[in-house]
Amino acid sequence: MLPNQGVEFDSLIEIKKLDEKDKYLVSLPRTIGSSSGFPTITIVYKSIELEDNCTESILSDGSRTICLPKEQTRTEIQLQNIAQDLWDVVTFEEMYSGSLTIKPKQGYLVF
Repeated sequence: MLPNQGVEFDSLIEIKKLDEKDKYLVSLPRTIGSSSGFPTITIVYKSIELEDNCTESILSDGSRTICLPKEQTRTEIQLQNIAQDLWDVVTFEEMYSGSLTIKPKQGYLVF
């Protein structure tokens, strides 16, 4: 749904933790500005282990060096499919809505 991004766009997206382990409900508008198409959720896994030989510090100008995760992987989940999308159009649904499971990976944080 790019190019729409930022605080105003983010406020239209709702992510709610469900009672089931690792399950979330996601809902967002079918169209935002000129955007259309199937929404895709990108889940980023960043390793807890940081890059080798990195030391975080504050430089003389006041800026900071940071250490990045040693590894990072991405998983994309499409929230909608063609059949569901057609049904939503027929029933005039204004929101995409669906549940997804985010499986934790040992040694990684989820973003």
